[in-house]
Amino acid sequence: MQILPDAKTVLITFPIVNEGASETLAKMYTSTRKDKDLKTGFIQLGATSLWGESGRRRPNPTQPTPHQWFDRHSPLNPTDRGKAENELLALAPEIPATVLNLAGLWGGTRSMRNYVGRIAPSKEVLKNKGSLHMIHGDDVARAILAVHQDWEKASGQRWLVTDLRIYDWWELASGWGLNSSSEEEERGPQPGWVRELMREEGVRALPRTPQQLGRALDSREFWEVFGLSPSRRMD
Repeated sequence: MQILPDAKTVLITFPIVNEGASETLAKMYTSTRKDKDLKTGFIQLGATSLWGESGRRRPNPTQPTPHQWFDRHSPLNPTDRGKAENELLALAPEIPATVLNLAGLWGGTRSMRNYVGRIAPSKEVLKNKGSLHMIHGDDVARAILAVHQDWEKASGQRWLVTDLRIYDWWELASGWGLNSSSEEEERGPQPGWVRELMREEGVRALPRTPQQLGRALDSREFWEVFGLSPSRRMD
């Protein structure tokens, strides 16, 4: 069995859901270090689906999502993943630990343009699509490095990380269609559906307001505390 090398920071990229697993991982790692003076910190990457009704948690996708703002201090949905993250945070300050709850990841070959047909297969489904929160991979890397370089600010804290924007699925479906082609037929029916929905719902311009979009995430505190700003906006 190969022993993990000593490190100032351990990045946990997979979800932990079993009770006691987070504490066991952190304590076993720290107790087996050659350098006994090393104080390793642990970063757990999490998801923003722990707050409110995200697309993956909605019990009825044909109904609009109720409007509500959430920030990192808002109560979590009761999940095993959230409990495991709290278990890790409870190890601080003895063992530095933090959780970065990330919005949807994009960048490189991962583009939300490819999901329009799946997200909005019909006008009725599109009607009830509201907000989308994202973060580019470059900004995730910057967030991780910021924590790595300043554990005094990060330890024991849960952070909500988005690019500070709320995207509107109607605006995205209207602008993108099924692909980036300018030909109406190739763009699919989604742009036309959006135009009809705007007329039917009395929406005069896109994007819609946060109050119309339902779930809204406020991630300002992370960027303010670490003195950073998101560098990439989804296009």
